[in-house]
Amino acid sequence: MIIDGESGAVTQVGNRIVDVVLDDGTVLVANGMVVPGDPITIATIDFLARGGDQYPYNGAPFTSVGVTYQQAVANYIVDGLGGAITAADYPEGGEGRITTLAAPTDFGLVIHHNNDGESQLVNAGSGLEDFGGVARFGATLDVRRRISSNSRFGDILLSSGDNFLAGPEFNASLENGVPFYDTIAMDMLGYDAIAIGNHDFDFGPDVLADFIEGYSETMPPYVSANLGFADEPRLQALADAGRIVSSTVISERGMDIGIVGATTPNINFISSPRDVDVMEDVAGIVQAEVDALTASGVKIIILISHLQDIDEDVALAAMLSDVDVMIAGGGDELLANPGNPLIPGEEGDVFGPYPIVATDADGAEVPVVTTPGEYKYLGELWIGFDPDGKSTLWAGSPIRIQGAQDAGIFDAAVAPVIAATETLDATVIGTSEVALDGTRTAVRGVESNEGNLIADALRWQATQLADSFGVAVPDVAIQNGGGIRNNTVIEAGDITLLDTFDMVPFPNFVTVLEGIPRGQFKEILENAYSQVPGGGRFAQISGFTVSYDIAKTAQVLNDDGTVDVAGERIQDVVLDDGTVLVADGAVVAGDPITIATIDFLARGGDQYPYRGAPFTSVGVSYQQALANYIVDGLGGAITAADYPEGGEGRITQTETIPIEGPFTPIYEIQGGLDESPLDGELVEVAGYVTGVFPDLGGFYLQDGTGDGLVTTSDGIFVDALNGVAVGDHAEVRGTVDEFFGETRIVDVEGIEVEDTGGAIAPTPVTLPLAEGASLEAYEGMLVTFPDYLFVSDTFNLHRFGEAVLAAGGVLVNPTDIAAPGDAANAVADANAARQIVIDDGSGDQFPDAVPYFAADGTLRRGDAAKDITANLSFSFGAFKLQPTEDVSFERMNPRPDGPDDVGGNLTVASFNVLNFFSTIDDGDNGARGADSEAEKAAQLDKLVAAITGLDADIIGLQEIENNGPVAIGELIDALNAAEGAGTWAAAADPDYPGGLEATNAIKVGIIFKTAMVTPVGTTEVSEDPSFATDRPAIAHSFVAYGDTFTVINNHFKSKSSRNAEGL
Repeated sequence: MIIDGESGAVTQVGNRIVDVVLDDGTVLVANGMVVPGDPITIATIDFLARGGDQYPYNGAPFTSVGVTYQQAVANYIVDGLGGAITAADYPEGGEGRITTLAAPTDFGLVIHHNNDGESQLVNAGSGLEDFGGVARFGATLDVRRRISSNSRFGDILLSSGDNFLAGPEFNASLENGVPFYDTIAMDMLGYDAIAIGNHDFDFGPDVLADFIEGYSETMPPYVSANLGFADEPRLQALADAGRIVSSTVISERGMDIGIVGATTPNINFISSPRDVDVMEDVAGIVQAEVDALTASGVKIIILISHLQDIDEDVALAAMLSDVDVMIAGGGDELLANPGNPLIPGEEGDVFGPYPIVATDADGAEVPVVTTPGEYKYLGELWIGFDPDGKSTLWAGSPIRIQGAQDAGIFDAAVAPVIAATETLDATVIGTSEVALDGTRTAVRGVESNEGNLIADALRWQATQLADSFGVAVPDVAIQNGGGIRNNTVIEAGDITLLDTFDMVPFPNFVTVLEGIPRGQFKEILENAYSQVPGGGRFAQISGFTVSYDIAKTAQVLNDDGTVDVAGERIQDVVLDDGTVLVADGAVVAGDPITIATIDFLARGGDQYPYRGAPFTSVGVSYQQALANYIVDGLGGAITAADYPEGGEGRITQTETIPIEGPFTPIYEIQGGLDESPLDGELVEVAGYVTGVFPDLGGFYLQDGTGDGLVTTSDGIFVDALNGVAVGDHAEVRGTVDEFFGETRIVDVEGIEVEDTGGAIAPTPVTLPLAEGASLEAYEGMLVTFPDYLFVSDTFNLHRFGEAVLAAGGVLVNPTDIAAPGDAANAVADANAARQIVIDDGSGDQFPDAVPYFAADGTLRRGDAAKDITANLSFSFGAFKLQPTEDVSFERMNPRPDGPDDVGGNLTVASFNVLNFFSTIDDGDNGARGADSEAEKAAQLDKLVAAITGLDADIIGLQEIENNGPVAIGELIDALNAAEGAGTWAAAADPDYPGGLEATNAIKVGIIFKTAMVTPVGTTEVSEDPSFATDRPAIAHSFVAYGDTFTVINNHFKSKSSRNAEGL
């Protein structure tokens, strides 16, 4: 920090303070950021309080207690310490109250990192268009680099792999050619080293070579110690040129930093590395690289790995020595600390703190970090090293990606992808009468109509091209569920080319294998159904039916595809023409068959035991085959008759694994804490079904008696359906899982209904709970709220079918009724204790029928319902009621005909137009309003009706599109069309600080009736930094009835108070 010697004003803000923690554990500053909270009281000397040594108290009032600091020291020694200054209290060198993160002779480093970019160049997805994207990532990185450059820390940027992924976005790159758009963006970001992930091989080694060769400026090394490229000429050439290495050394501010890379040894099974040598002894190979680096004098070692799970990295750390930092990839874990801003909706997804601290083979602590990927977060780890290169202190956090975009990256790498995907989305190739289920649980666990469609497309396409390629017409087709990626239900309606890329995005080609013996075909199917449920190898099929018995022995294969344990699950296989291949588990002798599949499986992917059988690729990708089949094979019509929901009986699971106990009580699974003590364990449970929710994909099961303790829940969510009904007494085998904070039974292996017609009485719950109690004790249970719960917030009602309810009346903003500080915090705590969310039993967005509306089509704040009976769920950081009975809200807050008459000659009002945009939202342009002209017209009609109903003379508008006079002009035109030409006008925009482009996508505005008031002067904007940022407050003066007055319009909810002083 630099302070002007005369004025005392701060002329350069300092950034040296990293962490400040009170002795009671209260965090004041974390990772350089002030943590919001109560002010503090300081004891010091009056010399400093008056500004001595340039201490910036800025004239704050202070009280002298009438004792000199010499007297205070003497008094403390005599009375405070009883005359004894002990070595325990005051050791030589201090006790760690002050830590210098990097002393002048030491070295400090900022490690910026990400992983799993996976071609998500545009944004974070539907509903999160203002977050993520590589151009925003670049702008954020630039800001963070400037911060670190003002410190004494070095700065590097690393990636832990999976830098691109098949899909419509990367298809744009393939169509464009080298350099790919992902490469262009990464080149402009300036990585220092990049790990190789499994998805980097999805298109084979040659496309990875194309990707690496596309760099023209930075030429970052790609790093993996356990991959060999001698049999892949293009990759070996890059290795010979130093572009692919086992390790590399970066010199930063005079310090050498060693970077070692590692890739998952399972890559042969889950990607297409072809002849790349994948070495499995990751720990031994990495340690050898580390030893070589340390022997050459490199003191700081960082491992960037793509092992697909941060737990793998933590386990690996225990086998390594001399690794200072580990940066993981592939697991999609979100590491964050309290107070870190997160992507909306991810508040309940936090896997652990940033960083996780592992222990190495020598007992030393090693920070391990990762990010969820897709350019949604930038990882930032500040770490200090002693002169021997040993890490001494670290701090960091994920940086949420939002806000401004790097114009260069956007123009070069993002805009072309947007244009390409818009073309795909606009190309309709057919219609579907039926919703197509491509959810992960469906395509990897049961027959799915989307899976049937894709398998049929493979067989149809291979049949069409069989003659031209000189191969036999296939008898059957197999598509692995792991190759179906949309993980959604595509609703009935138009099917676009973009839909086909979403369903089947990988570079898999339709392939024909002839002469497969029936015995080997059974082995192939044994593999396909060996990991039910959940395995990506689960086969969606065409041309035959199969039945399997999950209770029988599952096949186990060796790495070379030979059978180690023969499977016994396949019971019957019958071709569509009636030919029986397997009967009662025995192969029926006969002619071999011809299979259509994808080359990934033909090469042994997902351990399909083709064992090197020759195959012919027909030169069409499985995405092209799907599109061709919809257009030409089905004539553009996917009918419910051909593809009924739930499939048509191609795949039958004949048995379940017997559930015989011993049964684990549900209350022992839930335990008394937020997370289950049995997380990850296979259990058998029994109880009564209290709620079935098809749209949530499961049901709630509750122990019939419970343990009688108020601290443990007796209910749990089972992530499966299987035809159970409320009142059934069911036994379930599955795995305990903490699913974003809710304890569940997942990967269900069996459900048996032992009895029907039972009932569990709902447990009464009253809010607020008793002191020290938590709703966690009711999670999963059937509960009832006998008292009225009042509607307090309907913001998510239309989008998610949710509303916030509160006991004892509606919630009130704390500072509306209490002064900021302790009083307001007490109100906030009371609000939190008496509120709960009511949901609609569905995870869908924008439900067709908005729930809980009254007869007039509204649910108003202040309406109330009592005796709500529901299962208590937990998601996105909140407990939620999933009602099991109809809920009827009473109209406690009738809509008034108009505002109360407060007298006076002039009416001034405020109105939030909730993102009225003249620009139509196309999903990529950042617009936040209507998705179509029809939606905009409907929005305008509602706004006009509401504004004219106010009968106000001046209205301050909030959340109108910030595009000059355009959007506000459209609203004025609509109002004048309703009330007469010239009735309404709008105050012109002010001269915003920094120009219009420096403010938010939305703004505030002022409109007025021309017959009632006369505007004076120009619109002014606040220069106060508390009001001049984001959506600046504006003011305009008017004359009415001979008086001049000024109207100020500020969107208070958009204003933060980071640097606020006083009240």
